[in-house]
Amino acid sequence: GSGCVVARRVHGRMSRPAEPSISPRSCLMVKTGECGAALGEPDTIYEPSTPQKNPNGLSDSCTDSSARLFGFHLPPKLVKSAAACGILQIFFFCAQNLLQEAVTSAAVSHGISRIGILLTVSETVFCAAVPALELLLDPTESGIQALYQLASTRVAIRYAVMAAVLTLSTGVANVSLEFLTIGTLVVLKSAKLLPVMCVGMTFFRKAYQPRQWQAAALLVGGVVLCVRADATSDVRFSWIGCGLALLALTGDAFYPYLQESMLAEGHPLQQMLIGTNVLAASYALLAAFVPSGGETWRLMAQHKWMCVAVLAHGWLQYAGLFFYLLLLKAHSPRTAVSFATVRKATTVLLALCLASRVPPFSYLLGAAVVLSSLLVEKGLLW
Repeated sequence: GSGCVVARRVHGRMSRPAEPSISPRSCLMVKTGECGAALGEPDTIYEPSTPQKNPNGLSDSCTDSSARLFGFHLPPKLVKSAAACGILQIFFFCAQNLLQEAVTSAAVSHGISRIGILLTVSETVFCAAVPALELLLDPTESGIQALYQLASTRVAIRYAVMAAVLTLSTGVANVSLEFLTIGTLVVLKSAKLLPVMCVGMTFFRKAYQPRQWQAAALLVGGVVLCVRADATSDVRFSWIGCGLALLALTGDAFYPYLQESMLAEGHPLQQMLIGTNVLAASYALLAAFVPSGGETWRLMAQHKWMCVAVLAHGWLQYAGLFFYLLLLKAHSPRTAVSFATVRKATTVLLALCLASRVPPFSYLLGAAVVLSSLLVEKGLLW
């Protein structure tokens, strides 16, 4: 779910986007999603025709190679190198996922049950605060004007709904790690293709080709085989976690279409991203600290390591999303998706290695079925 959407204009008119959200390869990416200015990765990708500043200091035109991360300008050679951006994206996301697994495991062993909510707070706050700060520090008046437009917008209710869906899907996925390992969660969320297609067909009158349904069926079948193997051999597995992950997938399926409808009505991209992220961060903070009655503060004061780890988690998440967005804008969606797929496979392999697990035959069979779904989607099989 999730993610950054950039507008495509053809002869001065907004064109209806192609739907890479229905591609199995795009569904093998982290949510999300999961991009610099927006939490998670894009499910619908438009291409810009005019330069426009985004909250990360990236240029939508991709013609200038200036980009800054946490206020620091990146070298132009790095920005222009797809391999460098892709490797950095893989590094930051894999580090974030493995840190998330380690923190959640330690919290479960210490009896801390709110770690998933705290991780959600970290993600949403970084994705809201850093772009807003970049806007305020913008030497032109465009940044302050964008924040003013956000504060005076008349579509706050729709932003609130989008932020609620985003916070719910992200938070539920993080909480599910109390019952699952990160490898299982990544595999489960790879099945996002089918709910995205079902939601699009049921609520938004989307139409899909038979080949796409075949690819979705194969993808889900491969995921089921992998999850069944995890149920018998993983160090931490519960069907409760699977249910939570499926609930997160439902939110992921609605979010890109909510984004698409807002953009189709002409709402500014920058305003939409900042608005949803700020509200999502507010929701996460309320969920983490209000119901606990001070218990969360006590836990954080008692376990200093948890505070450091939660902050590092948010920092790594933001850095990974930044380089994913940089790949989208400075190179191509195909390049970004390819590196994201490699990153997911790398995360699963690292999780298996760290757990000293030898995947059973059914797991390898499931992985082969998932790979075949990509070939079917591309017309290389059947």
